[in-house]
Amino acid sequence: MCGAIHMNTIFKRYFMTGILPVLVVSSATATDFDNTVDVSIVNAILTDNLHVLSGIWDTRNIDKQLNLSFSAPLTSLRINLPLSEINGETPLTFAARNGKNIIVEYLIANGANIAKQNQRGQTPVVAAACGGFLDTVTFLLNLECDVSVADYQGVTLLHWVAYYAFPTDVIELVINRGAVINALDNREQAPLEWALQLSNIDDQSRKCCLDVLLSKGGFVAQEKLAAYSGFCSPKIQYWITYIKQYWSKNRDAWIVAVMRSVIRGPRIEPVD
Repeated sequence: MCGAIHMNTIFKRYFMTGILPVLVVSSATATDFDNTVDVSIVNAILTDNLHVLSGIWDTRNIDKQLNLSFSAPLTSLRINLPLSEINGETPLTFAARNGKNIIVEYLIANGANIAKQNQRGQTPVVAAACGGFLDTVTFLLNLECDVSVADYQGVTLLHWVAYYAFPTDVIELVINRGAVINALDNREQAPLEWALQLSNIDDQSRKCCLDVLLSKGGFVAQEKLAAYSGFCSPKIQYWITYIKQYWSKNRDAWIVAVMRSVIRGPRIEPVD
C-alpha cells in the first residue's frame, strides 16, 4: 500500500513543474456545466487531490461506475491530454492508466469495481499496464483481479507486461494466475511478439522477460520471425536470433509452444 503524501508537497511539485491541471470556474458554458462533476474528477485524479475527489465521491452520491464523458470544447478543462484519452474511461481506469496509486487505492476502497472495463474494453489492471506503471499493476494483482480479460483489440495484460518487460515475478504471476500464454490480439500477435517491439528496453530485462515467456510455451511462427528480420533494428534482430537459438537448444519447449499457439485469448463483454 502506498503511504500518504502531504497535499502541500503534491501541489508544490506540480506547480514547480508547470503542469498542474487547472479547473477554471468562470465563464462556464452550458456544456461545461453539464460536465462539472467529470471535470472535477479528472482534475482531482491528475493532481492526486483526495480532498476534492472524496468530496465528490461521498457527498454527491455519484454513480461509482460512471464513464467519463466530455463534449468539446471544454473551457473549464485545462490539461495536456486529448479528450480521446479521457472519454470512455472510468475514474478507476483513468487513475490506473496515469499511475495514480493513491487515487486507485481510494477509489477501490470506496466502491469502484476492479473488473469494470472502460470503452476500450480495458480493466483497471490492463489500463495500468498499458501506461507502464509497475507499482499500480502490482497493487491490482494483489487484489486478485482477473488477468485473462482481453480488450476489444484482443490485447491482454500479458501482452503489456511483455511489451514493457516487467520483472519476471510479475510476468510469472500473470501467467500462473491464468493468462493465456499465446493469446492473439486482433493483429494476430502473441505476447512473445510484443516483447520484441519496444526498442529501449535494457538487455537484461528483455532477456529475463523472453526467458520466462519461452519457458512457459511462448510462441512466434518461424515465418513471422523471418519477416521481422527484414526491417527490424539490429538490437531486435539480436533477440530474434536469441529466440531461434533457444528453440534449437530446447526442442521440447518448441514443441510445447507450437501446441499452445492455437489457443486464443477470451473476449469478455464489459461489466455493466
